[in-house]
Amino acid sequence: MNTPGKRACRWGGNYYFPMIIGQQTSPNIVEGIVGYAVAKRMGQEEAAKKYLGSLYTTADYFLGGNALNMTWVTGLGPRHPNQVFHIDSWIVGYHDGMIPYGPWRTESTAAGGAQKWVTDHDYANQTCYPPVGGPQNPRWPGNERWHDNRWSPMSSEFTISQTIAPSAALFGVLCAPGPEAPAPSGIKLTIQVQTNQVVLLSWPSDGSGGFNLEQSTNLPGEGHWNPVQQLPSDNGTNKTVVRNGTGGLGLFRLHGPRSDLILTFR
Repeated sequence: MNTPGKRACRWGGNYYFPMIIGQQTSPNIVEGIVGYAVAKRMGQEEAAKKYLGSLYTTADYFLGGNALNMTWVTGLGPRHPNQVFHIDSWIVGYHDGMIPYGPWRTESTAAGGAQKWVTDHDYANQTCYPPVGGPQNPRWPGNERWHDNRWSPMSSEFTISQTIAPSAALFGVLCAPGPEAPAPSGIKLTIQVQTNQVVLLSWPSDGSGGFNLEQSTNLPGEGHWNPVQQLPSDNGTNKTVVRNGTGGLGLFRLHGPRSDLILTFR
């Protein structure tokens, strides 16, 4: 976890890992995730805080804070990879969530080496950027030498174990609600029958806890819920008029981030 302190953009991972197979696209910091979880469970708050800070700055790097300003996940953000080596996707369209290998700083120099089968692997180095330096001493920053090229597996291929899994682990940990997340506050709900077809529900906007009113569309299954139109529109007090035009059963719920309150009107 000392690696972020050695890098200007403060991203973690193996400091000596070469620029290949996802080093510039995938946050390989699983050990840091485990360290954070263990420190947190053991009550070592200072250590947990250090680990968590490194996880955040690492995520920053791979989600746009890099030399290409690239979010290294297909479909995520305004600038992301569009040409991944995945033949099915060329026909049916790309899925969100693919993470390619990305930039490769060096090319194999062995005559007839294993990488020679790759179609124009050196595309970004020779075609798109100035040919500064030689193959043994390239001087253009390696993490900038990349372009969408789905025909080059070495820069556009992906695997679950090498690129997607570590990324999912880091982003999942940072997005998961922690134990410190406050639970929704209690709601003082007021129900007033206006007519036999109109019921007025009201609750304080500052104590709503993120709840929204929804109505079931397939009684009695309660499987599909649609937002209830606010009549009049929300004026800051979260007053909502529920219309039950048929006079029959009406099933509603206050849907919150962690719990629901089911309301049945007859």
